[in-house]
Order: sequence, then C-alpha cells, then structure tokens
Amino acid sequence: MWSSLGDKVVMTNGCFDILHYGHIRHLVQAKTSGHRLLVAVDSDTRVRQLKGVTRPINPSERRLYALAALECVDGVVAFDDLPPLIRRVCPTTYTKSGYLFEELTPEERAAITDIKANFRDIPLESNISTTKILAQQ
Repeated sequence: MWSSLGDKVVMTNGCFDILHYGHIRHLVQAKTSGHRLLVAVDSDTRVRQLKGVTRPINPSERRLYALAALECVDGVVAFDDLPPLIRRVCPTTYTKSGYLFEELTPEERAAITDIKANFRDIPLESNISTTKILAQQ
C-alpha cells in the first residue's frame, strides 16, 4: 500500500483501551520515524487474554474510531495475531513503548527481523497507563 508509493511506513500496536496522554505521546513520536503511521489494535479477544475478563473497557470499534481520529495516525487495523500482520504490512520501522526488542515474543522478533524493519523503543511516559488509571477509580 503506502510503501509502494515510496512512503516509509511506521507500525505500532497496543490495546489502547482508554486513550491517554502516554498513548498519544507514543503515537506522535512514532510518526516521526516515517511518513505513514499504522496502528494495530488488539482485538477484544486478545485484550481479554492479555488483561483479564474485565477488559477491554471500550470495544474494538470505539478504540479504532478514537485512534483513527488522531491527526498523526494514518490507518488503524484490529488484529488477533501480530506476526502475520507485521509480515503483511512490512513496515520500515516498528515501534513499542517500554519494550526492548529482546522482550518481544520470539514470533514478533522473527517477523520484524525477516522483513528487515528497524525497531524503535519509545520511552514510556512515567506513571501513565490504562491499568493505573483504572486502579484510581
């Protein structure tokens, strides 16, 4: 898609359950690594697997809509299995916040390596997370 036009595609992923400053800061910084930013959003099933039965707070349709409305985001997609999506999108750069490359799953590392994408860890904004926000309620 965009790469065929010569654009450098940046990809990131996450639950983005309750969109907050830390998410937006990550997305704005991720966009600086290329021309187009694709945000892969964990499906509702995957969020339950990762975060527990009380999550997600917002269903995937709402999370996708909110992210797509951000100026820095060029596209959104929901997923159940990340490595095949990484291989299909073939981004120039793949970003995460708070994860070293070695902390990704072996399948995710293999997908990023296979397509020769750059990996960029964007430092987390301290003390901001959906889990911490929910714990304050």
